[in-house]
Amino acid sequence: MYEITDMPGKESFLKELSEMTPPPSDNTDDSILWEEVTDAVRRLKRNKSPGNDGITAEMIKAGGENYWERFTRYVTRHG
Repeated sequence: MYEITDMPGKESFLKELSEMTPPPSDNTDDSILWEEVTDAVRRLKRNKSPGNDGITAEMIKAGGENYWERFTRYVTRHG
């Protein structure tokens, strides 16, 4: 696990992380709930640099519900 004790901006990072972490659910299996996916997509901030995969928040949002549903099924199957 990464240590963030000496990270500049640690407090703002932790605050942002807590704001985008979904609340616990009663879902006892390990599948991802549709509500978790749509909530996470809605919380993505625009005009941010893409990750290592080159995918931006705008791309994910533009994919629409059809893409989000396919992504959810893929991640549920492949972890």
